[in-house]
Amino acid sequence: MPVGNGMLGAMIYGNVDTETVQLNEHTVWSGSPNRNDNLLCLDSLNEIRKLIFEGKQKDAESLANKTIVSKSSQGQMFEPVGSLRLVFDQHKKYTNYYRDLDMEKAVATTSYVIDGVGYKREVIASIPDRVVVMRLTAGKPGSLSFTAFCSTPQPNAVMKATAAKELIITGATIDHERVEGKIRFKSIARFKLKGGTLSSNDTALMIKNADAVTIYISIAT
Repeated sequence: MPVGNGMLGAMIYGNVDTETVQLNEHTVWSGSPNRNDNLLCLDSLNEIRKLIFEGKQKDAESLANKTIVSKSSQGQMFEPVGSLRLVFDQHKKYTNYYRDLDMEKAVATTSYVIDGVGYKREVIASIPDRVVVMRLTAGKPGSLSFTAFCSTPQPNAVMKATAAKELIITGATIDHERVEGKIRFKSIARFKLKGGTLSSNDTALMIKNADAVTIYISIAT
């Protein structure tokens, strides 16, 4: 299920035992500012127009391919930042699984039942706050326990859990078509618990026996 606010986008996979929230931000592109215009373009423009008006479209196309199409770079690629993953070890056997995306409220919802306890995950992408927010709740206090960590396909990125109990992805985008990747990006996932405990190691956060958890995700370049 997709949510987005024009700047941040998230794909909510909805798997019960391992939720995946795939993330992107609208300025995370490969490469860096560069010129890829063909210097022969201006000199041939009048001739291309003449051929078109004469009905010689194939000749115009052939000339345009030689003089307008870039010889150096065909353009850069929009790139994913990475994913937030939530692993629920005890959520293998479930019933009443349900998902929807409310197009009027812009909320993606996943719900299910385990051993008589109802679990719900709701996700929005806030426009004014420029964050993706996930709210996890359970019908019984102290029922939320899971491990959170990040993954990324970016080869020039570092992932870690901080002393402030945040999950961080930092890095720079890739080179593409001989254009050096210089777009630096950072993703921060911050966890706010109601009840329970939050601990960490160098790459993951462990949530134990919480009543509810709200996750705020911010990304910028």
